[in-house]
Amino acid sequence: MMPDYEERAKNYDFATPQAVLKALSQKETIVLDVRSEDEIAESGSLASESAVKAQWKQTACTATECPILESDPSKFVGDKNATVVIYCRSGRRVVKAREILKNYGCKTILNAGGYDDVMKMLKKE
Repeated sequence: MMPDYEERAKNYDFATPQAVLKALSQKETIVLDVRSEDEIAESGSLASESAVKAQWKQTACTATECPILESDPSKFVGDKNATVVIYCRSGRRVVKAREILKNYGCKTILNAGGYDDVMKMLKKE
């Protein structure tokens, strides 16, 4: 995990690693990667992780906007009762995506932090 994990977790309201791992193991969960396609090409995605049973989706966001997600959240989350796990590079962009999904009516939205954070959680289980 990035050295400042604890600080980022506090600043961006990360879910606990236990909650993230539990959600990732359930196929009803939706995993939303809000990194750019270039970032994903560079470091990989959770879509290829065998421990992740959840449905992986991607839409690029910045810290201040998520235009595609905002225009039609139902493209990404059909069931507002489904658990949604969101991650980016550091957890910061998740804050904007989570706000959009909250306004859309999603009930359980977990900020998993950054991609590297999630990969470390998966390696520890």
